[in-house]
Amino acid sequence: RYRFRFAPDQDETDQDLRFFLDGGVSDPTDSIAMDLSLGIWWDLDGTSGPGELTTFPSPYDYGDSPVWFDLHKMYAEYRSPKLLKLARGGRQVTEYGQTFTFDGATLVLKPWGPYLEVFLFGGRTVHFFEIDQGIFEDVFVTGGVSARPIQDLRLDLDYRFAEEDTTEQEDVQDHSLALRGWFRHDDWLDVKGSLRMLNGDLAFVGGSARFDWAKQGVGGELSARAQLMTLRVLTEVEDPYFSILGESLPHVRFHADIWKQFVTRAGMYMFNLGFDGRQLTEDDETAFNRNFYRAYGLATARDFGLKGLFLSALLEWGATGFSSDSEGDWAVGGSAGYDSGDLRAEVGTYYQQFKYDYYRDVNERANVRAVFVDLKKKVLGWLSVYGRYEFERFDRDIHTMTIGLTQKY
Repeated sequence: RYRFRFAPDQDETDQDLRFFLDGGVSDPTDSIAMDLSLGIWWDLDGTSGPGELTTFPSPYDYGDSPVWFDLHKMYAEYRSPKLLKLARGGRQVTEYGQTFTFDGATLVLKPWGPYLEVFLFGGRTVHFFEIDQGIFEDVFVTGGVSARPIQDLRLDLDYRFAEEDTTEQEDVQDHSLALRGWFRHDDWLDVKGSLRMLNGDLAFVGGSARFDWAKQGVGGELSARAQLMTLRVLTEVEDPYFSILGESLPHVRFHADIWKQFVTRAGMYMFNLGFDGRQLTEDDETAFNRNFYRAYGLATARDFGLKGLFLSALLEWGATGFSSDSEGDWAVGGSAGYDSGDLRAEVGTYYQQFKYDYYRDVNERANVRAVFVDLKKKVLGWLSVYGRYEFERFDRDIHTMTIGLTQKY
């Protein structure tokens, strides 16, 4: 993909070229397999120096070279329905617990058929966007069990020890213990719950429920998650891909959504009502630690008049709280398009109260309105062409054009 960005007010441009490769091979029984995934980014304009202000901050715009290479996955594995369920070595993504990428090994045993699994994995974690050369990756080890006492219930318990190697301070060590549970009732209810302790203190607790009555075309979901402690700059509990995020203050996030679907000869129609929120529990707001509340209504339609046509309309209200000095804003958004499988075209608009560029130069953009046009066409059975134009307006205007080719076998 090639991406061109232009800010006319600052007379500034940015051009990037991206290449992605995913592939795998396995034996006829899928017992032995290898997987590979990588990405290459080339900043065609050259890189920016530390402290150099730019309208287009990006992880790929810093460093001595304009070319950035990331190896996402490269591993070999063996799978079996017997005692040894999985043995894998190389760069991989975790199979259990907090999701992150690491270089190492994974071993999963099934000592009691489908009722109990024992897992152990460890190695060195991978921070894809680590910019401080004085900070290296974590050395870690994780062990635990996954139990399924009945078909519809699963419980996972894991312990992880991680040590962050640094040259600027003493090694940072984390001990974390997590418990997660999943329960499914018939085909209409899914319930999840989790908690994680960090160095002896409860760090996260959360849960969710999703219900879907397909015959009635009615469904909904509820979720809440609380972060009970301040996470320091060096942590992998919240986001393992970026090791430098700034402090994350204690807060609660919650989400609710209900929907009703109508399937008729004249098309399929769906209506959603929802509410989202984020509230700090101990501290005042700061940049990147915001309170917000959002209520919305969404209407979508498909295959009306002509198969492949789709349309959506969104009305939302957002505010930073419910106090008398909290100012709320109304916003509208939506899109329209056509999707035949070989051709997909869409035009739309959306609004964001805050949008972040969070890397070396941290930017918090407020009240961002965007308009976009998307086009994807399958030229051959193995080749598709992609194009997107997006216009963003806030305290400045930004135009972004992206074109790309995708080849699949």
